[in-house]
Amino acid sequence: MKLLLYIFNILLRSGKVASLPKYLQIEPNNTCNLDCKMCPRTTLKFEEKKNFEMEKFTCLINNINPFFVSLSGLGEPMMAPNLWEMIRYCRDRNIRVTITSNFILADRYLKEIIESGVNLIGISIDAATPETYFKIRKGNYFDKIIENINSLKEMKLKLHSKAPNLRFNFAIQKDNMDGIDKIIDLANNLGINTIYYQMLEATSIQDKDGCIEGIEKEDLQKRLINAYKKSKLLKIKTDLDFILNRFEEFWKKYLLIDANTKNVCLEPWTAPYIDVYGNVYPCCSLCASGFSVGNIFKDEFKNIWNGISMQSFRNQMKKGERKLKTCKNCVPRRLTDFITKLRYVSPQYFTNV
Repeated sequence: MKLLLYIFNILLRSGKVASLPKYLQIEPNNTCNLDCKMCPRTTLKFEEKKNFEMEKFTCLINNINPFFVSLSGLGEPMMAPNLWEMIRYCRDRNIRVTITSNFILADRYLKEIIESGVNLIGISIDAATPETYFKIRKGNYFDKIIENINSLKEMKLKLHSKAPNLRFNFAIQKDNMDGIDKIIDLANNLGINTIYYQMLEATSIQDKDGCIEGIEKEDLQKRLINAYKKSKLLKIKTDLDFILNRFEEFWKKYLLIDANTKNVCLEPWTAPYIDVYGNVYPCCSLCASGFSVGNIFKDEFKNIWNGISMQSFRNQMKKGERKLKTCKNCVPRRLTDFITKLRYVSPQYFTNV
């Protein structure tokens, strides 16, 4: 009944929502061991190094009782001291959990990863070779990540575990154009069956020219088509069909102009983002914008979820009024795109492994 009400709210898209969200993205910490050139961290100044307190986390989960939780943000989650406890707390309540990690520290936590019960780990790699990895992520960790993936596979066999599923995350930019199709071969060789391609949120990047300057439209489209064909041949799940179907809109993102899409963004009704300071955002892409609709350390989430700021933002989105720069440059998913992402790019949402 609650799920039906949730779906009804998405379809209705009213300012006030009758149910709490079934998906939450929570930032477990804001510390990181890399300095990636395309990361929003390059434009932000953090108040302090901080971790999400376990007591506040459990209170939040108990109050909302979501179906899915993503523990990811602008930090590396495996540096958060409470990460595995957070995951276990959710999994004990049958909440599906995903984390996004650079996977550099995975060798320290192989047993914890499996025993925590995390459903999916998105490995942000953005490269198919050590040379490209270094250009983008400014660290010589490519080979270590590959070793960690193989070590986790061995530990899964040892502990007779199917979880977690692994997925590559690949943020498309100037330095990794040659890797758009090569990452498919790498995934296939490692037994990873899913790749999530991401078009950069360029409005929040400091070195915009270094990330997107020089990319040619026809060349990018051709590479995406070739990668899509290879992914189908090797049976690697991707979101390339979504990107290609709306390529003209996505290309405007790289031109840093209004995408002019007519689709209503679903995020304000479905996917709140809560940072380590307790600030609530209508979606994760707005965390670098400073646009917060409230703070869970100062007010209850249910009050923020249907508060004046959130209702006003939803009504603006429904009317097509995109006042924030990030929103103007965004290509929001339609309901059909949203379902496809859950089924093919995020299999843990439908498979409780």
